[in-house]
Amino acid sequence: MLEAPANYLLVVSDREALGWILGSQRAAFPPSRRKTPSALNINDRLLVYTTRGCFRNPTRDRGRLVARALVRSHEAVLHSPVQFGERSFARGCDLEITSLAPLDAGPVLANLVPRLRTFPASWATHIRRTLVPLDDHDFGELTSALEAVAVPRKTALQPYLDRARLSIARPK
Repeated sequence: MLEAPANYLLVVSDREALGWILGSQRAAFPPSRRKTPSALNINDRLLVYTTRGCFRNPTRDRGRLVARALVRSHEAVLHSPVQFGERSFARGCDLEITSLAPLDAGPVLANLVPRLRTFPASWATHIRRTLVPLDDHDFGELTSALEAVAVPRKTALQPYLDRARLSIARPK
């Protein structure tokens, strides 16, 4: 019997990492004692969340849902580790970004928390890890909110890359 896909919130706190994720359709994971990234399976579902500090202006920016993705490969050692700032990421997986909110238009997670089961009252500290497991109810609530504003990836990608200040070529 096939196991149902798992649901996760992929927490991104760096604009360059976000640009790389959205542009390359890959995710990279920091070295950690947690086993969650290794638990990813093909077809698991991710919602990409950017923290308030992702774009380096936490007083202006809000923590937003920005993309929906499917895991397309098992987590493995990357051929070339990626580096964002001082941190190096040697493990990762392939993704398929299925939808993307226009820049600064994704739903604000704080506004949705009261409808969710995953997060305790201190939800902001609960998301200080790369992957946060979500139950089907919460994944559905968050997906509905995201899909209300989302467009195809190619339509919304370039503003994210411009803000990330990456030299990733435009998608074909």
